[in-house]
Amino acid sequence: MADCQLRLRAVTPAELTDVELREHLVQLEQIRSTADAAQARLMLEMTRRTAVEDAELSIATNGRNDDVAEFVVDEIAVTLRCTKMAAAYRYTTAFEVHRHLKLAQAWRDGLIDGRKADEIASAVSAIDQPGTVGALAVDPLITSAVEYGRTHTTPQLRAWLQRHVIDAAPDIAERRRQQARDDRRVVFTPTTDGMAELLALLPAESALHIKKLVDAAAISQGHGDGDRRTADQRRADVFVDLVTGQAKRSEHRPLSRCQHRSPRRLQRCIRRASWVRTHHRRPRH
Repeated sequence: MADCQLRLRAVTPAELTDVELREHLVQLEQIRSTADAAQARLMLEMTRRTAVEDAELSIATNGRNDDVAEFVVDEIAVTLRCTKMAAAYRYTTAFEVHRHLKLAQAWRDGLIDGRKADEIASAVSAIDQPGTVGALAVDPLITSAVEYGRTHTTPQLRAWLQRHVIDAAPDIAERRRQQARDDRRVVFTPTTDGMAELLALLPAESALHIKKLVDAAAISQGHGDGDRRTADQRRADVFVDLVTGQAKRSEHRPLSRCQHRSPRRLQRCIRRASWVRTHHRRPRH
């Protein structure tokens, strides 16, 4: 490890050619991914050892096991001088990725970074159910996702995975869609300076219908003389008018609801709209 650090510090960027400069940049990215994967393996080994020690202690004291994962996350946070939230994310990524040998190997080889490995692991977990068609598709899907992820960004990979997970197991995707509908809700959150946030988690077809109504009404109001409101301000005002029943009929025309008979068609409509949930921007914590 020390030799590797010395070699990296010995590189003088000003002495590299343009080609060497870019090649070195790519190589360092691969080294960082490999180092992150190596850290993940160390975290799993910490978990194994803690579990063994905890089991021995429980037997000796006739007690019950503590939450090993929580203890390891706390230890990671202290050791790496990071927040517990950051430690929990890294620990969870390590655990989920190493459930799939091919994915863990691609991470260790530097083919993809930790974020992409986490996206792939999260996506395939939706269909990795024993005894189902989706479980049989997991390994081929991981192989294809790694190849795609090597040449695309994380958001592009996420969109690719959403499409291909549905193709791999449409029945499971349909059940998940029905379960997600049960979580629909509206949340009101007061903020500062007399403002508030309104979050609506809705079925995509309903959200798309509302978006079209708001956009159409906001556009129709954007051509008046003396209207200095921004597009966002017009959309916010229109949204309030529509919900409270204050909008004039001349300001918008009703739009038929989008009807989707399959998850595949629903995802296609969502991608065109690029808007699944109807809400004002949520706060970052």
